[in-house]
Amino acid sequence: MNTKYRTLQRSFSPEINATVSNKITQQDKLLTSFEVSQMIGKSEAWLARKRWEGGGIPYRKIGRNVRYQTSIVLDWLNNQPIMSSTSGVL
Repeated sequence: MNTKYRTLQRSFSPEINATVSNKITQQDKLLTSFEVSQMIGKSEAWLARKRWEGGGIPYRKIGRNVRYQTSIVLDWLNNQPIMSSTSGVL
């Protein structure tokens, strides 16, 4: 655990510590391709193609398994351009 976090942890109430710890855990959770496909509205095949071509969501290989970190998926989603059907990229 990070030393800075441990120092901060001592100065907060147990309820705040639990909330912060929970948020950190949620952001660092590793997701499967299926979970990410549901989250972003693309197929697992699209994710596999992007892994092969490059330019997709950064991922990790754990043995044979592909995993995506929640915080990285959310960052990737937030950095995608917003498209308008009438004028292109907003």
